[in-house]
Amino acid sequence: MESTPICRCRVLYLGSAVPQQSKDGLQGIQEPLRELYPEKGATGGGIDSWLSVWSNGILLENVDESGSRVARFFPISSLHYCAAVRRVSVEGAPRFLPLDSPFARAPAPRRPPLFAAVLRRTQGIKVLECHAFICRREAAANALIDGYLFEGSFGTAQRILMIFGTDVEHNLEEHIG
Repeated sequence: MESTPICRCRVLYLGSAVPQQSKDGLQGIQEPLRELYPEKGATGGGIDSWLSVWSNGILLENVDESGSRVARFFPISSLHYCAAVRRVSVEGAPRFLPLDSPFARAPAPRRPPLFAAVLRRTQGIKVLECHAFICRREAAANALIDGYLFEGSFGTAQRILMIFGTDVEHNLEEHIG
């Protein structure tokens, strides 16, 4: 059993929302991210958390108001789609575009990169939910994607920006701080 995650990033967890209009690909995350992402940009909302990619799923960890550790595990089998994106305005409308899009390339302090994962609930009503995470840097958002590519989940992870080349066989935490 492995004891080190493929990737571990500090993130702000914005929560989750159920996609209503489309459930597939980049189009499927637009509506939930517009609902979850603060209109004025990332200026402090969210839950300070650690997000880890393991060979068998995603682990979200944080501390609640009473100081107790809270952990949620999402099995790899529940992953429907994930992407590293940035909020931009396209013709006056908010859109979440891949980090390598010409519209999303310019870093903006109030528009940091996001990691979005559409996961199927494993308990209760088994609907798809889009979970949103603000990352400090593009490298962190892309490292989360690289973790899935390394594990062979090519059908579920969208490769956005090749920053590590093909060298993703080691723990990526050193790249993201």
